[in-house]
Amino acid sequence: MASRENVIARVKEYASSGAFVDELSRMIAYESESQELSQRPELLRYLIEEMAPKLADMGFSHQVLENPVDPGMPFLQAERMEDPSYETVLVYGHGDVIRAQTDQWREGLHPFRTVIEGDRLYGRGTADNKGQHCINIAALRALLTERGNLGFNCRIVIETGEECGSPGLGDLFRLHPDLFAADVLIASDGPRLH
Repeated sequence: MASRENVIARVKEYASSGAFVDELSRMIAYESESQELSQRPELLRYLIEEMAPKLADMGFSHQVLENPVDPGMPFLQAERMEDPSYETVLVYGHGDVIRAQTDQWREGLHPFRTVIEGDRLYGRGTADNKGQHCINIAALRALLTERGNLGFNCRIVIETGEECGSPGLGDLFRLHPDLFAADVLIASDGPRLH
């Protein structure tokens, strides 16, 4: 039986080996600026090319859901339902970032490339919110690798319009309550309790 210590050791190895920076760098490279209309195709590309495959590799079914308010800012819904008697965890994240503001980055930095300087990691989305949902998914992956199962059901929603005020998020939850019903919410993106 897998131990908590073994799962934590896997996560520490993921972080110290450079795998976290590598995975996050791929995520940061998507120029997913929801506030820029010309960048809206990147939002869907991020969900389909980056998020969906990694979740599918972990045994999650997934679907892209159209935003009921702004079709240019879709959602990814994924789930791994292991047993109807288990509790369900809902993990929230957003794949969009604020405007790149490339001209305001100092020399040596670029918003869509990660750069490590000392104990700091630079790149648009490292702290809001690609870094957080990368960590959450890595923790789930470590648990699955160690145990072969989660021991709970898990649903994930990745939105692509948070930097524009999350248009359609509330409507989506009202339209599809069965897709987002959960006992626990893990939302690593600030005070969004309402």
